[in-house]
Amino acid sequence: MIEVRQVKESELDAMLECMTAAFGVAKEEWADGFYNGPYNDLQYKRVVVADGQVVSCLVIIPATIYLGGTTVRMGGIGGVATLPDERRHGYAGMLMANSVHALRDLGFATSALYPFSFRYYRKFGWEFASHCLLYFAKPGLLPACNDSASVRPFTDDDLPAVMRLYDEHYRGECAAFVRDEYHWRKHVLPKAAEKLVHDREGVRGYLLARHHEEEGEKRFGIYEAVAATDEARRGLVGFLAKMDVDKVGWLACKRDLESLHLITPRAHWEDGYDPRAKIEVVASFMFRIVDLKTSMEAVADRMDGELSIIMADEIGVWNEPVTVKAGKVSAGAGRNWLKADVRILSQIYICYLPPADAFSQGLIEVSSPDALALAEKLFPSSEPFTPQIDEF
Repeated sequence: MIEVRQVKESELDAMLECMTAAFGVAKEEWADGFYNGPYNDLQYKRVVVADGQVVSCLVIIPATIYLGGTTVRMGGIGGVATLPDERRHGYAGMLMANSVHALRDLGFATSALYPFSFRYYRKFGWEFASHCLLYFAKPGLLPACNDSASVRPFTDDDLPAVMRLYDEHYRGECAAFVRDEYHWRKHVLPKAAEKLVHDREGVRGYLLARHHEEEGEKRFGIYEAVAATDEARRGLVGFLAKMDVDKVGWLACKRDLESLHLITPRAHWEDGYDPRAKIEVVASFMFRIVDLKTSMEAVADRMDGELSIIMADEIGVWNEPVTVKAGKVSAGAGRNWLKADVRILSQIYICYLPPADAFSQGLIEVSSPDALALAEKLFPSSEPFTPQIDEF
């Protein structure tokens, strides 16, 4: 007999064994996070049990994300694993299809995941929805601004100011986590061995990072850096410029790199110096609408006209057409409509794919040019990005 369901407490050891065996990790390395981490509620752990044995599993990561000035509930999918000896029986596929139903039952309007294979997860309705940039530079490339004198180690008293800086920086963007104090203390701060703030008559910038060695080099890897003023920007970059490491690295979005002037550093160098940084475009997460009506309710205030959304979803059969009008969402379709597959609509919803671009590529249908114009207002273009420290 095969069951796909929430894990039982008596099955937790077997679930951990399944995950660590699939990823080739010692149980001791993951045990603390598995049993005591921020996502240890049983309702967020899903398993496939075949003849009494846990053969496949995943973890749902509960979150709320920013969505261009509003927020929406998002259930991340992580730790998808199948016992090596039980692969190629379709267990992971059963689990993924079932997870869409579980996400809706748990109240998540949307979902995201970081794939090992885009093609595999596309079968279940997720679609690629974010690029980020992997940046490397030698410290000597960066301007050694004297404002770095105001950079100091983070203290617990700085947390309210750092939380405020984060919220102000990301609330108007798409896909960054909404973080409460619990999330900061339980998930964010423990990951960052290096925590710094720029403080000159108040904290106006912060940096989360770690020292590590890679490819025989000493590196300083940035998780997150936010500067609310030019002085804070110069201070944080000046601190990086004076570091005794081979390279500074950051997996970031284009907007964040530009906010610190790291793509084109502005400084004066001696003759003969070659000021080059390396930037690589990296694929990030996949995204999915789970519940169409709830998803649209999160953005309905953007709409001053009337637009119906018709979404084809072979797994989420509950996703009937809805109409967005004057800040409200109702069932049914009207005369102005946009029609799309769940994968394409998910890209549009998270503001990765502009509706006009999707239409130009033949990826969506609209009832009229007016409907397309309304869709452009409902789904403004952005740069979806989740800071690396919140990746799962």
